[in-house]
Amino acid sequence: DKSEGRILEGLRCTLLFGFNHDNKKASISFRLRVPEGKYRILDLSSQTEVNWSYDNGLRIERELEPQEVCVLKIEQV
Repeated sequence: DKSEGRILEGLRCTLLFGFNHDNKKASISFRLRVPEGKYRILDLSSQTEVNWSYDNGLRIERELEPQEVCVLKIEQV
């Protein structure tokens, strides 16, 4: 696959790294197994909040440019 996600878990937050290894734009969907609740997700490069949904896990959808990497900070609030 030409896209992947990696997780780094901390005490107060989780970092989600999304990689698009392709030379074309990619739509990527991530699902994290976390308890149902309220979350704040921040894109660390743009400093903007990211929309999410909960469907049997935290679901995040992103559009990544060719060779782009996104880093999302996920906190339960």
